Amino acid sequence: MIRALIASALICTSAQAEGLTPSTIGLHIGSHHFTARESGTWNDSNPGLYARWDSGLVMGTLRNSERRQSVYAAYVMESQRWNGLSAAVMVGGITGYSRSVSPMASASVAAAVTDRASVRVSLLPKAYPKGSAVVHLSTEWRF
Repeated sequence: MIRALIASALICTSAQAEGLTPSTIGLHIGSHHFTARESGTWNDSNPGLYARWDSGLVMGTLRNSERRQSVYAAYVMESQRWNGLSAAVMVGGITGYSRSVSPMASASVAAAVTDRASVRVSLLPKAYPKGSAVVHLSTEWRF
């Protein structure tokens, strides 16, 4: 886990050194799980931070549904804004679960609050039989 955080920090640092600063910074807020957990409950409080580049690269960290820290890297494709709304699809990998890297995919809709700020609602399908589909809330600021 520590190695993944260090690798993420080094990638972000080298990207910034090359003049490839992120175009968007986001905050993970929370989620709701659609399936009950076999033992205990899911964690719906998922604070975290992510950065997104114009190339589609997204990297972030959050407190996951199993109460562990996760880091992830993904690629996102987003539509143009129309009447303040945009849609996106994201695929990638995430750490902090039973496997060293688990698959991650989501479909989302962002609603503009201002020219630079948006609220995003994401739907993540169940990745494993014992998992749960999730709806997730985040907010983001574009530079």
